[in-house]
Amino acid sequence: MSKSIEPPLTHGKPGRAPGGSVEWTGRVWRVRVSTPEGRRWVALPTSLGRDAHEQATVLAQKIQQAARGSLPVGDVPSVAAYAVRWVDSLPPGRTRENYERHLGNHVLPGIGILPIGAVTSKDLRALVATWDVQIAKGDLAPGSARVYWTACKLLFKSACNSKLDVLRVRTENPCNGVEGPCRSRIEVSKQWLYPSEFSRVMACKQIPTKTRYWIALFILTGCRLNELRGLRGRDVDLERGLISIRCQLRTGELVPTKGKKARTVPLEPTLRPLLEARKGAPDERVCIVPKACGAKLLRALRLAGVTRPELFERTDTSRPIRVHDLRGTYATWCALRGDPPLAIQRRLGHASLDETQGYLRTAELFGAMAEVPFPRFEIVPYVPKGVPTPQSPPTGHRGNGYNVEGSHNRLKEPPCGSFELLGSILEVLLHPCSSACQIHRSYIGRSRFLGVS
Repeated sequence: MSKSIEPPLTHGKPGRAPGGSVEWTGRVWRVRVSTPEGRRWVALPTSLGRDAHEQATVLAQKIQQAARGSLPVGDVPSVAAYAVRWVDSLPPGRTRENYERHLGNHVLPGIGILPIGAVTSKDLRALVATWDVQIAKGDLAPGSARVYWTACKLLFKSACNSKLDVLRVRTENPCNGVEGPCRSRIEVSKQWLYPSEFSRVMACKQIPTKTRYWIALFILTGCRLNELRGLRGRDVDLERGLISIRCQLRTGELVPTKGKKARTVPLEPTLRPLLEARKGAPDERVCIVPKACGAKLLRALRLAGVTRPELFERTDTSRPIRVHDLRGTYATWCALRGDPPLAIQRRLGHASLDETQGYLRTAELFGAMAEVPFPRFEIVPYVPKGVPTPQSPPTGHRGNGYNVEGSHNRLKEPPCGSFELLGSILEVLLHPCSSACQIHRSYIGRSRFLGVS
């Protein structure tokens, strides 16, 4: 962060910027606002460049005066001061940080100095019009503007209907009847996998087994990324053929799902053999999705020989396939199979059918390809060369490398449990023909030949 540009310190603690002070962060100006809840930095409009120190100072003084002057009158704060209260009432996490950033950078610069009880629909229409101008110039993405508008609506919704008395300061919501920012005129198409492409990925032995495993779970359950990471053995009911999605894994902790509502997904018949083979303890995670899984997905498609250009190219009307598009693949396959729309909505955990429609991909040519959704597949675990099967010992060796002949059965993939995994490793290492034992026997023989005990 660059050196701050501040007026002389006239009050406050030594070395601490007083309320109304401005600072250049290298990207935007920001002002330190003093409220009864504490002090907080609030970003100023991005239109103020680095040379606009005087304009930033004038605007900062207005914001500080509004934060101080409107608080005692009926306990109705300014929008900037109320935003501090509302953000502080949210649980810590990424959502809270995003709302704080969106409000501070894009909402409060336009209406932050107004008392929150005096904000009208006209003020919000002017705010949206400012975003529309930025969208037309190409300075703001339409999707980003919709996100900022969502944060603004949640702020005023809390001001009207919050359960906390300190946050409920309005009786009418000024956002009602106000149309949000304009959407992009160019509709970007979303990708999905054809059943034949999915079968090629599942049959490709060059792709690691773990990668094929989590790709299959994404497509056959419709889980979100963090929901699949939080799926445990107790959530899979093989007897009744159900998968319960109750929580998600965020920052290493299990938290409620998006929308804080659990749901149940029917177990696809093609997925049952895979889950039966991977059955573990109730608290064990069903699948471990690695980081950078999007790049691993694209690499897996190339290894399987899937070369459809739409899956890899980025243009003005399309984008490459993402891991989240596997969830859209599940929704599209369910629709092509003839599942009821309400059933698909419940499986995806959506609040409305309109949200579900965004996950259904265009598939007019699917019927002409005569492909069946949810095809059967089989994943054969990969075992490195030279590791024999304990159930059927090898019958002979060849050369000095001790290559196994006769038995070509492969070991099953080690279970997820730490104790079972340790036992499997020891079983392989202590086998008479394992590489570790060969090195040990070779070392003992050479030591005896050299007279070393």
